[in-house]
Amino acid sequence: MIINKFALALVLGAFFTGIFLLIYKIKFRKAHKKAIENNQLPEKKHVFFESVGGFFPVIAFVLIFRSFIFEPFQIPSGSMMRTLLVGDFLLVNKFNYGIKNPVTNGSWIELNSPKRGDVVVFKAPGRDNVDYIKRVIGLPGERVIYDKTTKEVQIYPACYVTTETCKPLEVTYSAPIKSDFFDVSNRNDLILPLEKGASDPAGIAGNRLLERTETIDGHSHTILINPVKSDKVLGYASNSRLVNNNKAEFIIPEDSYFVMGDNRDNSEDGRFFGPVHKDLLVGNAVFIWISFERLPGEWPTGIRFSRIGTIE
Repeated sequence: MIINKFALALVLGAFFTGIFLLIYKIKFRKAHKKAIENNQLPEKKHVFFESVGGFFPVIAFVLIFRSFIFEPFQIPSGSMMRTLLVGDFLLVNKFNYGIKNPVTNGSWIELNSPKRGDVVVFKAPGRDNVDYIKRVIGLPGERVIYDKTTKEVQIYPACYVTTETCKPLEVTYSAPIKSDFFDVSNRNDLILPLEKGASDPAGIAGNRLLERTETIDGHSHTILINPVKSDKVLGYASNSRLVNNNKAEFIIPEDSYFVMGDNRDNSEDGRFFGPVHKDLLVGNAVFIWISFERLPGEWPTGIRFSRIGTIE
């Protein structure tokens, strides 16, 4: 069972400060108020219970806002570039997919289901203390076939017989164009933007990335690919099926979703840990509220005001 330690701390904090506030109001408030009116020093226990209980509204507000409305999230890596960059700070919609237990993440009330193309935050399968952010590519019951050579996907609907109703979904790709991002060869987590008009970052060995627009069943987004890098199919999730040396097939169970990073060659995603169950979903990333110019592991050097806004 997933235990969200920060949410648990908020729940306990709200509970105990609420108890102190209740005791103060029932037992000490009148005596405290009377002492002040008579220009007397109130008893220390009156002040103590009032002070501790005073934290209750703040903690309760943070608990409710963070657990059921929006939760802030920071982008720590480049797996969702170019959609999301290192240094982006997001708001994650916590109620779009339902109301969940803030401590265990179990569903209380189910609302909407994730849609294809949604950018979702979820608990990493097998690593409940780690949050990942990826894009929903495949829905429950579908089959996803990924080609590690072309970096393209095929998606079949929730049926397993070759009939007219089981044709693959329409998936199209634009012609690749040169990106303004550069993959540094000796740093897997470092992708630098090119200076305007430059051919590559001065003095850095690496590969210029390519961009393509991936459109799946009418949902479009930009993906980055490294033209000289390929995945190791044998390293894919154990529940995948090898179609051949270049392709792997993933069958998505009910109540699960197949997710991938937009930066296809720098993303640990569903190819490696398999489909993500709905109980692991934290929420839908919807808004960038601030974006700092920074590299992984380094301090910010500026603010990217142009990135503030909704997430596509």
